[in-house]
Amino acid sequence: MGGRVMTLAAAAAFLLALPAFGQTDQMQPRQVPKPNVPQPGPYRPLPDVEVTNAHFALVSTELGQSGVEFPKDTVRFTAQLKNVGPAPCPKGGSYHIQLTRNRVSIANSTATDLLGARGSTYAYSFVDTIVHGAAKELTYRITVTPGFAQASTANDSAFCMGYEGMLHGFGYVDFAVTDFTSSFVDGPGGRTFYFVVKVRNNSLRYLTIGCSPTVYLDRADHSHAATFSNFQNAQPLPDPLRTATLTFSRKGSELPAGSYAVHAVLEITPDDGDPIRGNNTSPQSVVITNPH
Repeated sequence: MGGRVMTLAAAAAFLLALPAFGQTDQMQPRQVPKPNVPQPGPYRPLPDVEVTNAHFALVSTELGQSGVEFPKDTVRFTAQLKNVGPAPCPKGGSYHIQLTRNRVSIANSTATDLLGARGSTYAYSFVDTIVHGAAKELTYRITVTPGFAQASTANDSAFCMGYEGMLHGFGYVDFAVTDFTSSFVDGPGGRTFYFVVKVRNNSLRYLTIGCSPTVYLDRADHSHAATFSNFQNAQPLPDPLRTATLTFSRKGSELPAGSYAVHAVLEITPDDGDPIRGNNTSPQSVVITNPH
């Protein structure tokens, strides 16, 4: 009899404790999504279409042919598309490609399945015809707009510049500053700045013997924040239709103090007859923050 009383008492105590367990669960805060606030989700790897190696070259010309009053040049433009993202491009994915010459659209096309797995490439080619002498300078730009989400859209375009003389092998050397970046490292001796300047030779010519290149870091008022010269032997300028990467450094004590933007400017002395001066300045500017 005594054992039964103990069993009933234990059961009663268990039943009385049940609401307490329920109350404990109810007291936990509920995760209620807030309106208009993105909720965290699982990481989704995406493809990334990169456009590089923009280039154009002469295919044929009517220049010098008898009886041709307005000779034409046939030019082939090429570029490379590559998936540099961590995921493959989707099957059936579309790619809209626009090509412009001197800011005027000359080709629009849409294709599917140009790229697949990570690292896959596609060679784009277009043959253009221009009237000889109609344009002194030539700038081709290709822009690819995929019909799917990408990891980045900053590298979907590429361009190349040149002049008509380079198509026929005459004229002067034409160097262009195509890219400019910077970084810095703080150490025991203070801050050291590093500058990377990419230069392309758009012509079929080499730098004339006796000419020397100089790279300036120019502020908005065209004053020089830094000058880099006598680097040709260690870091030569590129051969025809090639690109070279030039790397320079300066300690903070060698640069003006403060925060200011600079462009990279390439100058050849004495004047080597550069036919296009507008591309001697980098299209990008970088901000130097020098606490010195």
